[in-house]
Amino acid sequence: MESLALTEEEIQIFRLLMEARNKSGSKTVLRAAGGWVRDKLLGLESDDIDLALDDELGRNFATKVHEYLVQEGESVSEVGVIQMNPEQSKHLETARLKVRGVWLDLVNLRAEAYAEDSRIPTTTEFGTPTQDAYRRDLTINSMFYNLNTGSIEDWTGMGLSDLRNKVIRTPLPPMDTFLDDPLRVLRAVRFSARFNFMLHPDLMEAAALENVRLALRDKVSKERVGTELDGMLKSRDPVAAMRNLLRMGIFEIVFQVPQGSTLPPGRHYAGPCVAAMKASHELIQELGPQFFTKQEVRMCLLASLLLPLQDCALTVKKKKVMVPGVIIKEEFKFNSKDADTVVALHSAARELVHVAAELGLEGVHPRPGVEPAQTRSEEAGGGGYPAHLCIATGLLIRKLKEAWRVVLPLVAIQDIPCVLNLLDDECNVNFDLEPKENTFEASRRASLTHQLVHMVEAMGLERAWEIKPLIDGNTMMKLMGLTKGGPKLGEYMDAQLRWQLQNPFSSVDECKERMLKLIDA
Repeated sequence: MESLALTEEEIQIFRLLMEARNKSGSKTVLRAAGGWVRDKLLGLESDDIDLALDDELGRNFATKVHEYLVQEGESVSEVGVIQMNPEQSKHLETARLKVRGVWLDLVNLRAEAYAEDSRIPTTTEFGTPTQDAYRRDLTINSMFYNLNTGSIEDWTGMGLSDLRNKVIRTPLPPMDTFLDDPLRVLRAVRFSARFNFMLHPDLMEAAALENVRLALRDKVSKERVGTELDGMLKSRDPVAAMRNLLRMGIFEIVFQVPQGSTLPPGRHYAGPCVAAMKASHELIQELGPQFFTKQEVRMCLLASLLLPLQDCALTVKKKKVMVPGVIIKEEFKFNSKDADTVVALHSAARELVHVAAELGLEGVHPRPGVEPAQTRSEEAGGGGYPAHLCIATGLLIRKLKEAWRVVLPLVAIQDIPCVLNLLDDECNVNFDLEPKENTFEASRRASLTHQLVHMVEAMGLERAWEIKPLIDGNTMMKLMGLTKGGPKLGEYMDAQLRWQLQNPFSSVDECKERMLKLIDA
C-alpha cells in the first residue's frame, strides 16, 4: 500500500509542475495532499489534485506555472482564485487552474488556531508539513506525496496504518480536533460510511461529549451539515452513518425538529427513524440495482428516514407545514424540490397503503381510523381492479410523476414500530440496529413491492401523469351544453380525468358516451 501508482497523465502533470518550479527559480517543495493521496493508495481515481506548498502562496506559484506552460505551448486554463470562506471549509485562499484537463488546487502548508465559539481560525500562517498534517480532520486525509522526492509522507505516523487497518481516527486527540471544527464529527461519519471503515472508539467517545454536541449545534452552518448528510446518503453504507449518529447521541441534533411542532416535548425519534431507513435500505438491496436509479435511492432513503415524523407539523405564518419538509429545506438547505417530494411521498404512501389493504395484499398496515380518499365503487377499471382504486392510484402517480416507484418501499415498511404512532405514544421499542440483514423481512417486503408494481402496470397507470384529456375544454362545453366555462366545466373535466384513470386506453367516442351519461344521470 506504501507505493503509489501514478497514471501517465499524472506523471506528465507532475513533470510540468516541477519544470515550472525549476524554471522560475522557486525553492518550494511541492506536495500532493489529502484526499488525492488517500484515494491513490486505495486504488481509486480522483478528479482533481490538491497541492500544498511549503513556503509560497498558492496563487503566486500558480501564476508561475501558468506562465511557463503558456511559453511551452501547453493547454492551461487561467488562474482562478477562490477566496477564503470558512463557512464552506475554505480557511485559506486557494488558487485553481486546469492542466491537461485535470484541475489543480494550490495552497500553502498551514497552521491554524480557532476561537472557542467559531469554526473560523483566529490565526492562519505558513506551517511545517507536520503542523499541516496534524491540523487536518483525519489521519487518512493527512498524508502527502512529495513531488520533489517521489515519496509518500506520513507525518502523523498513523495515516498509512489506519488506511491499511480501515480505521477512522483524528491526528490530534479527537476532542481537540472536534472543538476546533465540529464539522469534523460529521466528516468522520461520512468517510466511515463511504469506505466501510471503523470509527475509532476514542473518536466515538469524544463525539458524544456534551460540549462537542453543543459545538456541532451552534458553530456549524446548516449548509455544511446538509453537504455532509448528502454524502452519507450516497455512501456505501448510509445506514451505518445514521447508526453512528445515533450512537454518538447527535442524531437529534443533526435532524433537529423545530420548536413549536406537534411532536410532544421530550419525545425521542432517532430509533424509529434509523430503523425505518435500515428496513428501506435492506429492501432496496433485495430489489437489486436495476430497480431504482441512484437519485431515486437517495430520495427513498431520505423519505424513509423521516417517515416516523410524517405527521409532525408546524404552523408557519398561519399555514400548516410538515416537519420533514422543514428539516430538509431549512435545516439541511437542500432544494425545495427535495422537501416537496418527501412530503408528497409520505402522503402518497398513506393512500397507497389503503389501496393495498383493500386488495388483501399481505404485510400492509393501514392506519386505524383513517379512511381512504376515494369513495368505494362497484365498477371495474384497468386490469379488472376496482375503479376507485384505479382512481386513487392514478391520482397519486400523477402527483409523484417519475418518482412514484420511490413510494413503494415506504408502503412496505409501515409495520416498523412507532412509524405510524410516534406522536401518540412514547416509543419504548429497543430497536435492533446492528449491521445484520433481516433476509426474511426484506424478501417479504420485496414481494409486496413487486405486487404493487404489477398492480400499477395492470391498471395501465405507470405513466399516468402523461394522460391528456381526450376531450378538450371547448369540446366539452359543446358536448355538455354549457355556454361558458366555470365550476361546472371543471367538474366535467375532473370526471373525465377520473374516468380515464379507470380506462386509460379508451377512445374519444367512449369518453363522450361516458360524459353524456352524466347528463342523463
